[in-house]
Parts: sequence; C-alpha cells; structure tokens
Amino acid sequence: MKILLTGFEAFGGMQVNPSQVIVESISNIDFKTNFDLEIITSILPVDFALAGKELMREISLYQPDYCISTGVDLGKPHIELEQIAHKKAIHFDKELKKQIASYGFSLAELPDQLSSKIDLVQVLARISSSSVPAKVSFHTGGYVCNHIHYLGNMYSIYLNSSMKSFFVHLPYPYPYTFDEEYIDPDFTISDIQQVFLELLTTIIELHLDATV
Repeated sequence: MKILLTGFEAFGGMQVNPSQVIVESISNIDFKTNFDLEIITSILPVDFALAGKELMREISLYQPDYCISTGVDLGKPHIELEQIAHKKAIHFDKELKKQIASYGFSLAELPDQLSSKIDLVQVLARISSSSVPAKVSFHTGGYVCNHIHYLGNMYSIYLNSSMKSFFVHLPYPYPYTFDEEYIDPDFTISDIQQVFLELLTTIIELHLDATV
C-alpha cells in the first residue's frame, strides 16, 4: 500500500503551517503493519501553478493508492474532511492546460465538481478521537487547497482508477499566532496530530478490508 501525503509551506504572517508539521512528522512514525506500507511526503508551495505542477509530478512518479492532501483553514475550529472540489476555483494557467491536454481530454470536458471516490462520511464515523472536532465538508474553498484537491480527484477519476484522493483542512493550533484575525482554538498541534493519525489508520484499515 502506498500513500502520498502533501502539506503546504507557511505563508503570509503565520509562524507555522500545521499541515507541514503534521505531514513531516508522519515519516517518523512506525504504523507496525504486517504488510508493505510506503508513505511518501511532500510539502507544496502556496502557489497555484507550482503546487499543481508538483502534485501532478508526485502522483505520476509514485502512483499511490491514496493521495491525501492537507492544508490549513484559519477560520475553522475543527478538522474538515473535504469530499468535493470545484472547478470554478481552479487556476488553469497555460502550462496546466497543456498538461491536461496531454492526458487526452480538455478543460471544457471536466465537470464543475469532482467528488473524492472514498466516502468520507464513512471514514469520519470510524474516528473516535475527541481531542479535536472533525466534520465532512462539501466545498474546499477557493484557494490553492481546492486547486490541488480538484487536480488530485481528476487524476484519481480519469487517469488512475485504483487511486483515491481527498483533502483535509486542519485548524491553526495553539499557541502559534497569526497576523490576521482567526478563531483561536484551544487545542495544540499534538491534538491535531492524534486525530490525523487515527484518520490515517482508518484509511489503512478500509484499504485492507477492501482487498481481503
């Protein structure tokens, strides 16, 4: 089983991007599985063109069973599992349009919405940790997070039918500060990591259930 995990660099006035901290910490964790488990991590720039290009390169190179992308949502006091990405929030530069055309279809052919092939409501139901609230969302927003969520779902649906892709929005943790106003949570990066590890374990278990 192969999982590609992506996070984002810090941007604006934030001290740290929790998605980068979480993703980088995963490589040091032993999941103690009795089967081959490979977790590839990648930290993307907060830039439409560069992030999209890097994500597509990583997926093409590693051909993971799951592509789980993460980012931060400063306005939410909970974790959000993102089910649906929206085309209207995609930044289609010339290079990306050319890349999509090389796959054999055009921008006009892509639907307005692309849903992850994994049922995130089912995933959420198996997460028991209460250290940080978690919800399923059906709109990833209009920034780079939605951009790579849409591209991940596109690759999963049209180019690699065995791959599943989804996005996870993480809240900004205590005690870090940010220049702009945002909801001040009462949980730490360790709390967020605990829930994210349970999420990963759930994905691994569901994958095994489907392959037995």
